[in-house]
Amino acid sequence: MAEALKAAGVPGTRYELPGRPAAPGSAVRLYLGQEEGGWVVGVQERDRRRVLERFPDEDRACRRLHALLTAEGPPPSPLTPEETEELLHHGEDIRGRARERLARPRTRPGGRVRGTPGPGHRITAGNLTGVTSRAQTPAGLLDDALRADPGRPLITFYDDATGERVELSVATFGNWVAKTANLLQDGLGAQPGDRLALLLPAHWQTAVWLLACASVGAVADVGGDPAAADVVVSGPDTLSAARACRGERIALALRPLGGRFPQVPDGFTDYAVEVPGQGDRFVPFAAVDPDEAGLIVAGREFSGAEVVERARAEAAGLGLTGPGARILSGLPYDTWEGLNAGLYGPLASGGSVVLCRHLAQLGEEALASRIASERVSVVRR
Repeated sequence: MAEALKAAGVPGTRYELPGRPAAPGSAVRLYLGQEEGGWVVGVQERDRRRVLERFPDEDRACRRLHALLTAEGPPPSPLTPEETEELLHHGEDIRGRARERLARPRTRPGGRVRGTPGPGHRITAGNLTGVTSRAQTPAGLLDDALRADPGRPLITFYDDATGERVELSVATFGNWVAKTANLLQDGLGAQPGDRLALLLPAHWQTAVWLLACASVGAVADVGGDPAAADVVVSGPDTLSAARACRGERIALALRPLGGRFPQVPDGFTDYAVEVPGQGDRFVPFAAVDPDEAGLIVAGREFSGAEVVERARAEAAGLGLTGPGARILSGLPYDTWEGLNAGLYGPLASGGSVVLCRHLAQLGEEALASRIASERVSVVRR
């Protein structure tokens, strides 16, 4: 195992094997070990160990450790106290979700075949503040942001009909995206090219679903026809229309703090019930092709690469002139302009967005106060 990891270029500081301690120089590393008659892969942060997954035999454990170290990059940096408190509050165990690279296709119910896994899309750009990003998909942009400054704010969401305010750092947003992508791929059986009708308003959870689709390679059809979709994701106001989907149906209550429905709508799965138990890391079964369709909005189809290229090209026009720029958007998500101002532009430029739903219900004086308190540099409404 040590020779295989060495051949793959994995530094010895990043892992520990039975009889082979990790090389000094890292406080966070993955480890392979035996526990309770089986094998485990876990993460060690200083003196604390946590099991990520358990296996019945050494071979499977070795394969999973190899996949984690070669496909997902380094173990996560230690969480901030705020992020740790949030994770503990929800009772979430940190679990790896890497997949073994299969040599043959996998069939889905109905005889449909998954694409064979490729090497996966991995970013190499690093820090957005000083290195030109090489990301080719929206998911790659998020990877860049996570490496550059995971603690910075990305989305601050207001619902001016309910008084809700939610702030998501890049790390917190990325965690929601990983969990949702795992639900989409593992729980719903989605694969690259599948169409997902997204019947949701401009909302932080909609942004999560858009990036989860990009991570899996599914096509996010904003406001699309549920009858033509493999999966539908609906808010509480569009459930009747969503029932036209013959595939999987997911419902979001869009309640403050991501709350559940008091009673799950008939024929739907409650997103808020299913997503907390999903893994905190995501690795696609198959590599996402940036030139394939990734987004449909207002009848216009975009590839993942087109989304990234257009978001970068239009950032300056939005007033997103570089890291730290902050845009307030009251635009709906049913146009490219709304999606770009409310998600893709800030993500591509290293900025952040104050995303406002029902902004028309906020008076001009209150809006001016929000612009000042949130340190907004540009407004789109």
